[in-house]
Amino acid sequence: MIVVETLLALLTLWGHAAFWVAAYNRLHSVALHRGLVKLLDKSIQAVFVILPARWVWAAFRRDFSLLDPAATPGFLPLWAYAAGCWIIALGPGVHFLVRRSTANPREVLLSNDSQYHDVAAARSSAPLLHGVKTQLQGRLPGNQILQLEVNRKQLRLPDLPAALEGLKIVHLSDLHYTGRIGLPYFEYAIEQANQLDGDLVAVTGDIVDKAAYIAWIPQTLGRLQSRYGVYSVLGNHDQRIRDIPRLRRTLEECGVVMLGGRWRELNVRGSRVVVAGDELPWFGPAPDLSDCPPPEEALRVLLAHTPDRFPWAQQNGFALLLAGHNHGGQIRFPWLGPVVTPSRFGVKYASGVFRERATTMHVSRGVSGYHALRFNCPPELTQITLTRGE
Repeated sequence: MIVVETLLALLTLWGHAAFWVAAYNRLHSVALHRGLVKLLDKSIQAVFVILPARWVWAAFRRDFSLLDPAATPGFLPLWAYAAGCWIIALGPGVHFLVRRSTANPREVLLSNDSQYHDVAAARSSAPLLHGVKTQLQGRLPGNQILQLEVNRKQLRLPDLPAALEGLKIVHLSDLHYTGRIGLPYFEYAIEQANQLDGDLVAVTGDIVDKAAYIAWIPQTLGRLQSRYGVYSVLGNHDQRIRDIPRLRRTLEECGVVMLGGRWRELNVRGSRVVVAGDELPWFGPAPDLSDCPPPEEALRVLLAHTPDRFPWAQQNGFALLLAGHNHGGQIRFPWLGPVVTPSRFGVKYASGVFRERATTMHVSRGVSGYHALRFNCPPELTQITLTRGE
């Protein structure tokens, strides 16, 4: 009986965790008032901890038994909740455990050369972590918050025009200027981005968390170099800047083309390329493509903060979608992988390369993050080289 009770307890805890983690992920994928998001966020965290603690305390006092709910009628609601957790654990919970990631399909990601940069060592003359909490987090064994991974990925787009063979796009996302990670870290990241020698540069949102750090933009994004322009959209954390027009204006003054709800046609090597920006669900609307050259006549590239816009990109003939937001989960467990990703798709598009229908998507883990914690999931910046792969 003890063994059965223990197994039921573990099943209850797994179902409980699966449900509330899913709720947390989806909360951060929708456009709600920041105050409401914070309230619901804290509520979910509280329920996540308090309910199991209440059950453990009752079981310890032998006031409650998962095997005999009738003997403890005062705990029937708790038992009913436990039964619901069993259903979740045996349904979505099992699906989560046995799922196989569709990231980085071999027919799309042809190669990936990765180099790790210890930014703390490269910028040893300047403190990179600020604040007691951030400094303590940075000292945790295995924390990769300052281990920047620079990737060179070759992606196969079967319908790529011959003139665009070898086109290079440098993808940055989720810089998160909070002041917790110092300016020298981001200056180093921009230096590495410029060494990737991009034809285009794409910045997919969550740039500034606090208005004071808008001043960092000229020294960082303002120094990005490319042949055909630097393009950007905003993300949900950029909403924290009350003066959004100032943020957009500063970026534009630094040579960054803001594409939120817009598209632009480029002539690249004599071939037509459309770059568009989608900031939904936090800023709208989506780009109006009614006058846009059709996919048969122009390569369509979409910048979006969240990979939740993948279905929209597929429906509108985009060959390539660049996104961020999910940070790869920031903490990736052995075998299990990421658990917390702010997406309505859960961890499905945590990071990496994906292809569905005729659209390829690259999801960046981000250059930085709001929380200074990264385990088995270093920050990244990426050079994407497009090829027909014939």
